Amino acid sequence: MPKKRLTKLAEEYNLPFDQIVEIASNNLEESSLSGKGRNTWVDETGQDVLDSSIPIEEPKPNKYRGRVRNKCPNPRFMMVHVKEKMRVVKTKIPRKFSHVDWTNRIVTVEEVEEDELYELFVPSVY
Repeated sequence: MPKKRLTKLAEEYNLPFDQIVEIASNNLEESSLSGKGRNTWVDETGQDVLDSSIPIEEPKPNKYRGRVRNKCPNPRFMMVHVKEKMRVVKTKIPRKFSHVDWTNRIVTVEEVEEDELYELFVPSVY
């Protein structure tokens, strides 16, 4: 792992350059940084320290509330009208609840993949 520019690291971590320079100057020794301004380089040991010191946020799944329109021919899925999305989405039902008639009920739906897959969000009390 050779030296890397801070501008490249900022792109990889989706952080502004000013913020990554501040993190690097606070957490790294001066011997691991070389260069000035946007031409600042970080050596291998500095990259390892930066990896552990940069906060990585995990994306939270989006949750929506909607009314169940109808069941699909496949009993593991149902159609839910989500007002925030202004459309009807196909939602996967957990196997435990596939025998329940969900028609006209208000349910919470969790987005698993962007605009593709939704799952029924069931609280842990069940």
